[in-house]
Amino acid sequence: MTSLRNTLLNWQQPQLKSVLTQELLQLDNDALPLQKATNFGGSIKPEQLDLVILSTTENNDDLLIKTGVFFTEIIGGCNCHDDPTEENIYCEVLITINKKNASSRFMLIEEKL
Repeated sequence: MTSLRNTLLNWQQPQLKSVLTQELLQLDNDALPLQKATNFGGSIKPEQLDLVILSTTENNDDLLIKTGVFFTEIIGGCNCHDDPTEENIYCEVLITINKKNASSRFMLIEEKL
């Protein structure tokens, strides 16, 4: 189970984006559904993850954060020198954080532009 406790604790604070970004960077590479947004099925460069908070809302049980995520896809050697290439990708992810235990879910809501 993924927990975003610090993000929950910083809800509606000016540092929300930086706290959320820091917590996302600490997750396993496959925790976010970014692989579904790649163009060529390449690997994702996690250290180049950047996000924009598009909207925030809440209901009785959850905090909902709609984010725009920018990341780099590394595409394995497909030219004559077998050098990998990189492609910049954008997608939107809905992050749902439970208010009681900070358990979090991620859903890709918009693939590639």
